[in-house]
Amino acid sequence: MPAGTGAVVNTDAATPLRLWMVTAGLSVIAALLGYVGLTDYLNKQPEYAGAEPFDRLYYTLQLFILSPTPLGPPPYGPMLSIAMYLAPLTTVLAVLQAVSAVFRARFAAWVLLRKRGHSVVVGAGPAAFVLARRLAETRPTVLVGSRIGSDVASRDAVRIVDGDPTDEATLRAAGVRGAAQVFALDNSGAVNASVALLVRSLHHAGVAVYARADEGDLVAALRARRLGVDGHNGYRLDFFSIEDVAAVALPVLRHRILLNFQAEADGIDTDQIVARLLETVGV
Repeated sequence: MPAGTGAVVNTDAATPLRLWMVTAGLSVIAALLGYVGLTDYLNKQPEYAGAEPFDRLYYTLQLFILSPTPLGPPPYGPMLSIAMYLAPLTTVLAVLQAVSAVFRARFAAWVLLRKRGHSVVVGAGPAAFVLARRLAETRPTVLVGSRIGSDVASRDAVRIVDGDPTDEATLRAAGVRGAAQVFALDNSGAVNASVALLVRSLHHAGVAVYARADEGDLVAALRARRLGVDGHNGYRLDFFSIEDVAAVALPVLRHRILLNFQAEADGIDTDQIVARLLETVGV
């Protein structure tokens, strides 16, 4: 649902397909029982004895809204009696499922706006999703601007917020006002810088922001100017480059990979495997 201009909170609040299938199955059973039961009942009513199949079908559908035209006093017979209760029950179930999906989505957006101490990851690439998955193991995590579907992300307990990450409404929807840490991993350094500035203006207290800036010289200059030190209300901003991450990851991963005989025979070394891994996650 919209949580602000251009922001959409994607949730796993959609009613499970299995529940919809159960409701549909009950509706079919109610319709069959109602049609057969009504046919038997109408044959005993002189004024409806000549009802055509389409007439009986119309009367059967009326069972779902508690207003079947030809029903008079009992007895109704077992099949029609069951259908008279089952048909409106399936109608109620369908309405409740639809209303529940809408309000659960609204409630999820409301909770995000008031969440505290969670992590927010901004970025559309695989590196952002991998980081969000890892962070979600220890604390609630929101992923902003990702192309990952909410059904996939929900399996890793990651909440998805769609929208422009440079839009204040999108970051508000992600709950950055109460976030403990924000990671800006967009491919554009300008977008990441904009996210960092917006978080600074929106947060309440005690947030650490880590912004990606792939230009190594720029990162060094920003750090030298002490732009990453603590600011007002505990705001802390630091910059990193993908080259920095790769430089740290290469020696660490090199010693954790064992090559099998086939890899050695093909002339593949651990550095090549690590490079492929880093490329896969966008590092």
